[in-house]
Amino acid sequence: MNFPQLTFNENMGGIESFAFIPWNHVRQLSNPVNGIMKSPPSLHPFREWFLGYSVKDSLSFEQEMVQTKVGKYWSISLKGIYPNPGDQLPGLFQMLSNYRFFVICKDRNKRFRFLGYDRFPLDFSFSEKSGQKPSELSGYYFTFSGNIPVPCLLYDTGNGAPIWQM
Repeated sequence: MNFPQLTFNENMGGIESFAFIPWNHVRQLSNPVNGIMKSPPSLHPFREWFLGYSVKDSLSFEQEMVQTKVGKYWSISLKGIYPNPGDQLPGLFQMLSNYRFFVICKDRNKRFRFLGYDRFPLDFSFSEKSGQKPSELSGYYFTFSGNIPVPCLLYDTGNGAPIWQM
């Protein structure tokens, strides 16, 4: 089967922004069509998406298909760096590490991806690094990660607006 032939040249790396929500705040996910979610997940009453933050140009998304003897799955992660903020963040990050999440991220090509799937939410983990040189970033290195049975879904809002603004 031929790969689709592309006529555009823009293919920028990196993630612009992301939002996350505890998976149990989601009532129902919409059914994807050809790997694309066309409508936002239905949330339980009084629940909302939380905006994430990361140092400029430090957000990255990765998904890798893993083949095993019994089938395949996709290992996914969204990684970022939060600058060393002082005393408030360790408690927040410790609290986040006790929950599981769905994440939506927007890449620099204006594509949205829904990270997680149905009963397969992502875990949150973090570490603190000081760096060795002044040119290295100091702060909290965080990751949303998990294994899901299908590739991450694209999310098409229809109007280009992030889900957390709808």
